[in-house]
Amino acid sequence: MPGHRGLARPAQRLPLDEPRRQWHPGAMAMAWQLGLSLLAIFALFGIAWWLRLGGETRIGGVEEAKVLAREADDGFDPAEGVLARDGLSALVRARDGRLAVIKVHGARYAARTIRHDQIRVSADGTLSVDSGDRRYGAVRLQLAEAAPAWLIAPNGVD
Repeated sequence: MPGHRGLARPAQRLPLDEPRRQWHPGAMAMAWQLGLSLLAIFALFGIAWWLRLGGETRIGGVEEAKVLAREADDGFDPAEGVLARDGLSALVRARDGRLAVIKVHGARYAARTIRHDQIRVSADGTLSVDSGDRRYGAVRLQLAEAAPAWLIAPNGVD
């Protein structure tokens, strides 16, 4: 061969000639730990799904809104109410004319008693309620139907 001056060319190693690589001693334990961790995560996900946890919280209807208003204030005797179209807020009137606004707050509900002058009804039927509590904030209710008479005429008491 030209340019080789009599030295033999080193033999090429084939991939089959290389010794097999051994696993790191802790690699098998880490693989088992990863697999079991993933299995535990999927098991917890399945349990949460089976228990129906983590779903979106909504007020189920006017009757549920009445119960929530009664739970928020022991002396509150609900007569009627309206529910927002999205189910995230409601307005309930007591038999004595007092009002309570309820809204979904995370996975729970929050309620405040309010006065009639804290409610504004817009032309499109949206109710805007200023709770008077900075932490509670304002509540907007987009009603599915027209605002009821008891909401427009505040002096109507059973």
